[in-house]
Amino acid sequence: MRSLISAILLFSLLACATQSPVERLSDLGEPKLVSCHHLLSDFKREVRRQKVQDAQVVTTDAIPFLAFDRFSQSVLLDVKTQKDKEQWLTYTARLSKEQRHAEFRNLVANHSFTNLFTAKAKHTFDLNQLDSCADSLTQAAINLSLRASKKDEFWDHIRSSAPPIPSDYEPWLRILGVYPVAARFAHSSILKEQARIKAGFDTAYARETDHSPASNRPPGEEKVIIYQLLDDNDNRLNHATIQQWFAEAQTTSSLNWPQLSQQQIQRLTHYYAPDIRIDTLSDDDRPGTVGYFTTPQPEVATNRPAVYLGHSYTRFHQQILLQLHYSLWFPRRTPRRPVDPYAGPFDAILLRLTLNQQGEPLVLDSIHHCGCYHMVFNLNDALTFVETQPGTEVPIRRSVLLSETLPKVTQHLSVTLSHSEHMIKHVDWQYRQTNPDVEHLSAPAPVHLAPLAYHQLRNLPVPDSLIQTGSHKSLFDENGWLLASERLEKSYLWPFGIPSPGMMRQWGHHATAFIGMRHFDDARMFESLLSYRHGNPTAFQTGLR
Repeated sequence: MRSLISAILLFSLLACATQSPVERLSDLGEPKLVSCHHLLSDFKREVRRQKVQDAQVVTTDAIPFLAFDRFSQSVLLDVKTQKDKEQWLTYTARLSKEQRHAEFRNLVANHSFTNLFTAKAKHTFDLNQLDSCADSLTQAAINLSLRASKKDEFWDHIRSSAPPIPSDYEPWLRILGVYPVAARFAHSSILKEQARIKAGFDTAYARETDHSPASNRPPGEEKVIIYQLLDDNDNRLNHATIQQWFAEAQTTSSLNWPQLSQQQIQRLTHYYAPDIRIDTLSDDDRPGTVGYFTTPQPEVATNRPAVYLGHSYTRFHQQILLQLHYSLWFPRRTPRRPVDPYAGPFDAILLRLTLNQQGEPLVLDSIHHCGCYHMVFNLNDALTFVETQPGTEVPIRRSVLLSETLPKVTQHLSVTLSHSEHMIKHVDWQYRQTNPDVEHLSAPAPVHLAPLAYHQLRNLPVPDSLIQTGSHKSLFDENGWLLASERLEKSYLWPFGIPSPGMMRQWGHHATAFIGMRHFDDARMFESLLSYRHGNPTAFQTGLR
């Protein structure tokens, strides 16, 4: 009964009524939801006042316990059943919680007597209380969606209150830069650059890893180093278990949404982690851990090799698919000539592996963290690339199918990056030892990458000796930009509408096309690039459009 009352009160709080929502809730004798709503709103206001807001997802004061991305906005229109609503609310509540934790750690103490003496004084918000309030409001929303008399009205309000996801293109830049003319001249240059990159792919790859001392190698010859995700000894997965996870997750969802547990996603991320081969000329080519170590500016510690992991979802021809993220960060992009507008501090590449509805690799695509150099690799013979409109910018596209001479379960992805530019130059399937206790003596020892959560970049610890504002600080500013990674290319690429092109950006802010508009996290991006050869192979009936 109490949960039902809470649900009614939540709707009163969200709805725009003549009487104040606070007064209506107080009159009904349930002030907790009112105070929770006010507390979360106050917290967000303080975050904005201190300019430490996280830009990875979008929030609104109308629904301060939920957060939105392009995927959740896209799915919202198709939410119909109670299970759909629970999945959607759980997902957006998780996005909000991750953002709230990052912003809480980045907050400086509120103006108070203690703040006059130390920058480390704690602010007055309590994280457990904030989480408890958000959980109460989310549960009330779930309960409200059960009530036949209120659920449609409630979801109409959710849909109307959901904030728009801002574009990372600035129309005024395109207007000022006479974009139609700029795009016409740029198209041939883009094709030329893509041809240069693809030429590296077309070169036969027969090179073995060189572990000889640097003194034995000719000057200027790079060394190839293999990096692997540090193995989890408990991660002995098999395809039967993976297929069972996906089947169970999808049969309980009319949206066919494989919303797996965090533990399952973590195990999948380890299981499918590709080997990374990097041509290495200098420390600029060694992936490391990002942090604030010796200066107020962020750095990449190459003596601590790491890969940043995350996940997302995408929509593809009436399906919702899970995507696994692998992000490598380098100290800089090395100049290729005395004045190189594309070189500078920081470089990073994001590998994204999309799984089909049985949990098998379907597509690998990648960008540099500026949003540049989008490449799409078809991994499944059920897919084919679609024809594109002439004059449009499309990613580099290639098919890398499983070998027919090796058993399917013994193959795993291998990705090779070039030195200096950290460009993908080769992707293939390689033999995987099915018995992890057996080691090949002839195989070179790989460098192990420590698995770190990508979300850590949203609130990096700051040493006591460097503290000027707070004990944690995001790698990105409130726009989702890494300001320390600005490039000279911004001086002539701005007419295409992307502010400061070449700068590293936070997830959710990667514009990937100069001609046209495309975001790396667009919910339906793959539908314009790929299709199934023989129609949608899903065995499930969905309510998706």
